[in-house]
Amino acid sequence: MAESTLSPKYSDFRADIGWRLGYTRTPANWSSEQTSQILDTLKAAQRRVYTAHRWRFMEPSAELTTVEPYSTGTVTIVAGVVTLASGTFPSWAADGDLIVSNVAYSINTRDSGSQVTLDDLTVAASAGSTYELARSAYTLDDNFGGMVGPLYYVPENNRRKIIPIVGLGDILARRQSSARTGTIQCAAIRPKAFVTATGQRYEFLPYPMADAIYRLIYKYRAIPDHLTSDNYPLGGEIIGETLRLACLVQCEALVNDGANLAVVKQEYMESLQRSIAMDSDLYAPDRLGYNGDPSNDSPDFARFADGRGLSSALRYNGTQYTD
Repeated sequence: MAESTLSPKYSDFRADIGWRLGYTRTPANWSSEQTSQILDTLKAAQRRVYTAHRWRFMEPSAELTTVEPYSTGTVTIVAGVVTLASGTFPSWAADGDLIVSNVAYSINTRDSGSQVTLDDLTVAASAGSTYELARSAYTLDDNFGGMVGPLYYVPENNRRKIIPIVGLGDILARRQSSARTGTIQCAAIRPKAFVTATGQRYEFLPYPMADAIYRLIYKYRAIPDHLTSDNYPLGGEIIGETLRLACLVQCEALVNDGANLAVVKQEYMESLQRSIAMDSDLYAPDRLGYNGDPSNDSPDFARFADGRGLSSALRYNGTQYTD
């Protein structure tokens, strides 16, 4: 489906900025310096709008698929260096824990298909030792900016269990007391080591580490990318006019000593409130759940008659909580 023809897009924002800064509306007439200033102004306007409210359109759903533990072959460990016989360490080994004699050791690097190096270089194990390699961390989406609510198993997993997000210390303490794998009970989010070339990323730490392949569904707060080419902004028609006015606010701060800044800012604030109302109405649930006393009802009637089974799927702020 095509976007509404009323929705402004990249070329419209650039043209408005160019005109307001006195550079005309035609990109071919802009110098390289003017083009850079227009793009910087558009970026600033996007940051102004996207950080002004908790937008529901910035909370997409995603899936995370766990992996099975790997235990083919046997290992020898000398000064934290693990050598595998009769097997090949999976590509995700550096995000895993090596469990030997029910003790889990975090892996620093996957050196090859037959060798990994642990974080603890004092660990040793004799040749022929059995082991289990379980994945302890999963890197989340590049635009991940925070979890929204718990995680859920997809229906084919035949599970109703919710996986709550808990503190990192809780997960680490649980792992210290038990190195086992199993059905995931809870999880934490942890920032990965910052890399200047790629920016900040985050990872998902389950407890216990998954003992099988599970598909999990979750919602997260997305970090938007800068608008490029002739694309529509994230949020579409809901945000279009507000973003256009935000561009003009940024322009007014640069020209005429901000003489019209108060007027344009007032228009922007009014448009922002309209966008917030549209965003809230669009994602508002029809009901929060059955509010009554089912103590005199049969279990089947209480859960399913007249749709009251929705009482077991309470929603608050767009997040569903299932008993």
